[in-house]
Amino acid sequence: MRSSYQFSQDDTELYFVTFTIVERIPIFTKHKYCDIIIDNLEFYRKEQGLKVHFLVIMPDHVHLIVSSEKDLGNIIHNLKSYTAKEIIQNLKNDKRKWIL
Repeated sequence: MRSSYQFSQDDTELYFVTFTIVERIPIFTKHKYCDIIIDNLEFYRKEQGLKVHFLVIMPDHVHLIVSSEKDLGNIIHNLKSYTAKEIIQNLKNDKRKWIL
């Protein structure tokens, strides 16, 4: 289901964002999958001005408190899209297809 939330362009606004794995499968029990999230957040921090105030990675979901001067909705969309593709590719490479 798509969200109807609107993000402000004011970088003083903080947003609590949660990404949850479908069916709450515990993907983030291995560091390599956590690193995909962290590396992508670092990319958007450096390249798009994403400000990550807090980050918590749980076994089946991620919590963030973020802000940005740029289009936060677009950043979150791209972040989720890219990390999902990377995680799926890594799961296939690791022969963990049962998760998919």
